[in-house]
Amino acid sequence: MLNEEKVRNIVDALEGLTYAEWVRIKSLVDQKYSPDISKVKLTDTEGLSKLIKLELLGIVP
Repeated sequence: MLNEEKVRNIVDALEGLTYAEWVRIKSLVDQKYSPDISKVKLTDTEGLSKLIKLELLGIVP
């Protein structure tokens, strides 16, 4: 779980990175998680529906 200190550490670590560097780091993190991604299942479809409506349609449920 993220807390204020972890967020601060992340922001500090990202300071000064170029977009290309960020994409490379993101790709490496994605590769690390990819073997486990098939185990992840969507369980909160109602929450997803609300988020999609809010973000894509501007509808506040």
